Amino acid sequence: MKKSLLLPLLMIAVAAAAQPADTARLSLDDVVSMAKERSLAALQAQTVKETRYWEWRTHRSNYQPQLSLQGTAPAYTKSFIPVVQPNGTIDFLPVHNNNSSVSLSFSQSIAATGGTVFGTTQIQRFDDFDRNNTLYSGVPYGVGYAQPLFRFNSLKWAARIEPLKYQESKQQYIESMEEVALVAAGYFFEQLLAQENLKIADSNLLNTQNILRIANEKFSMGKIAHNEILQLQLEELKSLKAVATARRDIEIANLNLKAYAGLQDEARIELLVPDKVSNVRIDHHKVLDEAYAN
Repeated sequence: MKKSLLLPLLMIAVAAAAQPADTARLSLDDVVSMAKERSLAALQAQTVKETRYWEWRTHRSNYQPQLSLQGTAPAYTKSFIPVVQPNGTIDFLPVHNNNSSVSLSFSQSIAATGGTVFGTTQIQRFDDFDRNNTLYSGVPYGVGYAQPLFRFNSLKWAARIEPLKYQESKQQYIESMEEVALVAAGYFFEQLLAQENLKIADSNLLNTQNILRIANEKFSMGKIAHNEILQLQLEELKSLKAVATARRDIEIANLNLKAYAGLQDEARIELLVPDKVSNVRIDHHKVLDEAYAN
């Protein structure tokens, strides 16, 4: 009785899993390209690359002339301040004035010495409205040179180190993207293998069912024993179990691939077997030379 119930249940489970769904058919190149565009690892590598680029730009700006314009918008003041009188009393006198200024300065770092050449010009205006008086002051021009003493030249060392760091960041980005492609290819072939295993399991199930159908006809004719029918029914149960296991494996592989490659919009993925596999021969001496060079 248990056996008669188990067989229909397995067949229902397999049939339910075999219901058609929206399927995207992708090749190996498609999966790798999508992973390089959408995967979290690729986005992280792109972010690191941009960060290193702007760090390089910031470093380069340290060696460029710096021009700065600073100013104080009219600072208008109207108030009363306490003033102690000679007799000891306090008198509150009005203060009504305006103060504004503007300055222009430039600087240029000298990488060879670590010093800085700078210059500035400034003008300031003060308006006393109580006394109807206007005053001006300023610095027509000022030029100087600042040279740190008894410390290492950070500009000189940065000029040697930062280009290497920037070049290293570009190589790291290439390596990160190649690693993304490698991992995506691994998930691709993992699901592709699961697809082939499912095809084999379906084929074995179909063959087993055909053999069982023929055996039932022979059994009705009395040509085989009931024991052989039972053996074939057991093989059918094993085939149904193998199909269910293969479908489970392909679902897991499908989820792993979609999660890594960022294919959340696709309901289901069916992978295409590569048309050809390149037979690449690599000289180990060339590999070592490229590794040392890059």
